[in-house]
Amino acid sequence: MKTLNTKILTVVGVTLIAAACGDDLTDKTYQGEPRFVVNGVVQSLDASTATVDTFVGVVWYNFAKNGDTISTQVASVSDASFPSEFTLALYDEPASEDLNDYSDAERGTRGYVGTGFVVAFDDLDGDGSLTTSGEMEPAPGDDLLRGMAPGHIAIFARDVNETLRTLLAQENMLIVNPEAMVPGFNLARTVCAEGDEAFDMLEIVPNESVPLESMEYIDNNDSLCLNFT
Repeated sequence: MKTLNTKILTVVGVTLIAAACGDDLTDKTYQGEPRFVVNGVVQSLDASTATVDTFVGVVWYNFAKNGDTISTQVASVSDASFPSEFTLALYDEPASEDLNDYSDAERGTRGYVGTGFVVAFDDLDGDGSLTTSGEMEPAPGDDLLRGMAPGHIAIFARDVNETLRTLLAQENMLIVNPEAMVPGFNLARTVCAEGDEAFDMLEIVPNESVPLESMEYIDNNDSLCLNFT
């Protein structure tokens, strides 16, 4: 696998609504119409270490200007019996502190863009969130991260405007086709860097199925393009 910022794998705090593998994971509390739905399929997961709930959800990762921070967004899961299709319904937009700040007074740009990773984990402590020490090696009390989507990222864009699109289109910025970005939620596919380019990029795509793979698969696959942060 190409270099991936280890914080994506180790410093993740996420709160989800889910239930045990094989159960009906439909949230029984009606929350209204979702703002965005991520559909996908679990292709593989790392082996489970205990008979506990396995959760699927989205993790929002802030890496621009404000320093690396990772936060959470609640997502309901309608079906996640592994391996199988799953649905993540997002009812609320990420908090402002979860978004990368691309505002620049000198350039006259404004805008906030969030990047969200789809992950799966065993909730070993039963608190409905991914508990982790943030270290490379799991520590006592850590939950088990079993997989993530290696080829897609959820994008949330606030204050979309032409100055922001122009900034994002410049060299070494995040998105290769910012003209396709709409206010609110978007889905992006990872794009491998070419030649002397320093970072991989993201391409906004129509909503499509998102494969989720085991961490072992991701760690051992050199063709993945996740070095965009």
